[in-house]
Amino acid sequence: MMCSDKPIANCENDLLNRASFAGVLADTIYNIDNKETYTIGLYGKWGNGKTSLVNMMLQNLEKLQENAKKRDQVIVIRFEPWNIVNNEILFNQFFTHLATHLMSIGDKALSKVGSAMLKYSSAFDTIEPKNGLIKFLVKCGLINYKKIGKKLQKGMDETDVFKQKENVEKKLQKTKKRILIVIDDIDRLSNEHIRQVFQLVMSVANFPNVTYLLSFDKDVVVKALEKVQDGDGEEYLEKIVQIPITMPEISKIDLNNILISKLEQLLKEFPLMSFDEKYWHEAFDVYIEPYTNDVRFINRLCNILRFKLTTISTEVNFIDMIGISVLELTSNKVYEWVKKNKVLLTGDDPATYYFFKDKPAKEMYSYYSKIIDGKRGENENISIDNLMMLIGSLFPYFGNKIGACRVYGEKKELLKNNRVGHEDKFDRYFSLDINSIDIKQSLIEQILAELTDVEIAFVLSNQEKSENCYQLLKEIEASIPSLPEGRKIILINALFSVSSKLKDNRKNILNLGLRDTAEMLLYSILSTLSPDLNYKILTEIIERKDEISTVCVSDIINMIELGYGRLSANGTERSYEKIITLEQLEQIEKSFVINIREMLESTSLFSFYDWRMIKHLIKNFDNDFYIQYVQESLKENKNILCFITEYVTEWIGSGIQYELSKGYEEFVSTEQVLSAIEDAKVSGELFEQKEKVQLKCCAFYLFNLGKVNYRGVVIQDECQALLKEWSTSVEICYEP
Repeated sequence: MMCSDKPIANCENDLLNRASFAGVLADTIYNIDNKETYTIGLYGKWGNGKTSLVNMMLQNLEKLQENAKKRDQVIVIRFEPWNIVNNEILFNQFFTHLATHLMSIGDKALSKVGSAMLKYSSAFDTIEPKNGLIKFLVKCGLINYKKIGKKLQKGMDETDVFKQKENVEKKLQKTKKRILIVIDDIDRLSNEHIRQVFQLVMSVANFPNVTYLLSFDKDVVVKALEKVQDGDGEEYLEKIVQIPITMPEISKIDLNNILISKLEQLLKEFPLMSFDEKYWHEAFDVYIEPYTNDVRFINRLCNILRFKLTTISTEVNFIDMIGISVLELTSNKVYEWVKKNKVLLTGDDPATYYFFKDKPAKEMYSYYSKIIDGKRGENENISIDNLMMLIGSLFPYFGNKIGACRVYGEKKELLKNNRVGHEDKFDRYFSLDINSIDIKQSLIEQILAELTDVEIAFVLSNQEKSENCYQLLKEIEASIPSLPEGRKIILINALFSVSSKLKDNRKNILNLGLRDTAEMLLYSILSTLSPDLNYKILTEIIERKDEISTVCVSDIINMIELGYGRLSANGTERSYEKIITLEQLEQIEKSFVINIREMLESTSLFSFYDWRMIKHLIKNFDNDFYIQYVQESLKENKNILCFITEYVTEWIGSGIQYELSKGYEEFVSTEQVLSAIEDAKVSGELFEQKEKVQLKCCAFYLFNLGKVNYRGVVIQDECQALLKEWSTSVEICYEP
């Protein structure tokens, strides 16, 4: 339910502790004993609840009059000038409204006052502007000059206006009834209409036994009255208002209590939305406290939050959505600037690193504060420092660069918590389109808390097809530290069963492929467990003896070896966690060799979809077996085709390129490889191999024809052209 801006009607709904103040105001008005016109000014900023206070005062006044004699009761009339747009209508409607109300009470004396007021109002249409008062009213637009003189032919003159006013005054004095005229929200009027209201009260309707309660923002009214009093609106206002009353400031405690109450209601309306209490306490003083200065702002904030959360509550961070919405309400131009500067604010581009590199935070703060200040416009009530801190805390990458970030967050934490400061989460805060979010929070939560290892592996495989797997792996990684051990083991089993089959979909050499990303995630999870548990897990995976898990576990074992400075690390420890002890690693090596040798009794190493790391480990763990096995295997052409691909390196840059290394000659000569390629082409066996094997065989062939570019590499396009040529003809033109 949207928060209404409608003022409260009674003291029972008072959330700002103003009921007692309203009671004092009612008592003051009730006890005014003045036979002349009396004007009370109730001053309060726009949105501070002036109308609510007036309503509570009238409720208190009604209670005061319950036991009073009828003749002592105050007659209350509310007039709303902001419903009137025409100058002349304002004047006529004021008296018509007063007269109608008085004539409807059922009191003969008051009915006569009402009739007299109508005649008084009508008299202004019948005279010429000779008198200063009439000239003044014509000038102010309170009476219509064109109508003046319509009744002059009947013998009426200007003095009838004063006679009619005297008639109203006499009848009011005779009734001895007190009248309270409440004119609220004067600050909502145009400057011209504000002046007209005060001129009406001061010059035209200054009747005896009448008290005016005028409610308005003093600064707005003083500015509007400047044209009346030669630039001194304050002095003019002082001549009209006998009792100036400034509304009590709303305490921050009361405002905060109202806000928290409304936000709690929002959380109940969206029960699937998460709430981080620790983050709330960190962010409150930055995102909310400086801006919640009135109830109207709180209502607008909660309304815009409710609108946004209706479609996307489960996919955003509630507290960040509050911060973004506060920014939108306080300075829309700054909000638009934020929306257009995703890369700068989130660091979603390596270029931003070089932009900020070696530049002092103070210098960057000065530079961007000028930009933000320019966007802030005329809203000088908003501190530029507060705005900078709000933006810097919502976007910690940017905040750290400018030295304005009170709410810190690592990148993985931002991702895990759906923070707007992460590049993958940024767009959803502005598009509000849940259909544009490929990885829903519900799926992430299912993976982390509910699905089995088989189900998780299935999900990852399906996400790979829709190209969302990389994002899903990042989401999982961000939540690893908080997962219980049991769920970590389920994820480990799932990743071992699927990681090595994920495609290498890199667009350039700087990016990790899906397989590498999944295996790095797997290693990260293992690094959170004890060495003994990891040893048990790795042993069980090795003993599965299935191709997918074996390929994956070979990569994990290699990472452990590098972490200890072994194998290709050449004694220099790499930055991999030591997830098992060195003694356990040596046992894993033995177990790996035993199980691989058993597997190779029934299947060829080169039939594995990726055998390179297995070969690398066997070579290092059992070199004699390795040499014997490779020599025996290379007696078959199809194994030569697979074997040679390890020495044709693929590079990803502006395009795919191939480079040849000579290590293969330890086992097979160039002539043997070329001969195997030719035989396989003629027999058609080449075209039964994986596409990557076919292309690398073409690259090897082109290398040995000397068809390389100036960098000494072969371009994939040329390999594809050659493969197409071969596939349409069995004849090969080879000149050794």
